[in-house]
Amino acid sequence: ATSRGDAAYARHAVAVANQKPRLTLSGSLGGSSSRLGDIIDPTNLAANLLSNVSAPLFDGGLRAARVEAAQADIDAALARYKRIAIDAFEDVENQIDQGEVLHRREAALLSALEDARQALKFTQFRYESAEVDLLNVLQVQQRVSFTEAQLVSLRRARLVQYLNLSLALGTEPVGQET
Repeated sequence: ATSRGDAAYARHAVAVANQKPRLTLSGSLGGSSSRLGDIIDPTNLAANLLSNVSAPLFDGGLRAARVEAAQADIDAALARYKRIAIDAFEDVENQIDQGEVLHRREAALLSALEDARQALKFTQFRYESAEVDLLNVLQVQQRVSFTEAQLVSLRRARLVQYLNLSLALGTEPVGQET
């Protein structure tokens, strides 16, 4: 996006420069005549010089239109750059929001896992005391296993979110070699 903007600014600068009269020194003389005296005649030189200087001033607005077109290119490049920047900021913001949501969800799952493990200990104690049957113990064990699986999936999602945030920020993830 920045190279497009740089190119648009360069085209604009060229268009503005082309609006101005130009005097150049060269090894040739302008004009067409078969006689050397006519070519170096001060009147012919003055007329030739006047036409080269005044041409940019009387071109029917062509050069001004080129400047306007170049300015429109700059405006379009800036709009593209602005859109890209806004999209990048939104991507970073979304990744940070997702990280916060995943963090809160992980805390809730850790609490639920601790509760499930306590329930399993209590149910195993009751089973050993013959107060409940084996099916109750297996159901509580299943709840512990399910919560652990959810926690593993959530931690994977947090790693993916971290990588996406690193990419959105344009940085290498911590621990990665460059």
